Amino acid sequence: MPRVKLRIRGRVQGVGFRHFAKTNAEKYGLVGHTKNRIDGSVEVEVQGDRTSIQSFIGAMHIGPGYAEVGSVEITEIEENSYEKTFRVIF
Repeated sequence: MPRVKLRIRGRVQGVGFRHFAKTNAEKYGLVGHTKNRIDGSVEVEVQGDRTSIQSFIGAMHIGPGYAEVGSVEITEIEENSYEKTFRVIF
């Protein structure tokens, strides 16, 4: 199964972005995690089928209501067969 890492920049912290990512990952049946980065960006790793990942990425370009997404950097990474859910890392 493919796995991608997203680095989302803009006004993405303090606006519910991690919860938004979790809700959408669950909606599309993806596993992985999300966390805030020290530089003000949000990092997300998701794994699942390609169609679901593409739909998820589309949602991340929009973000929740108060977010202002400036950019979404996408990198394909190695699969993690141990992850079974999507979680928010605090």
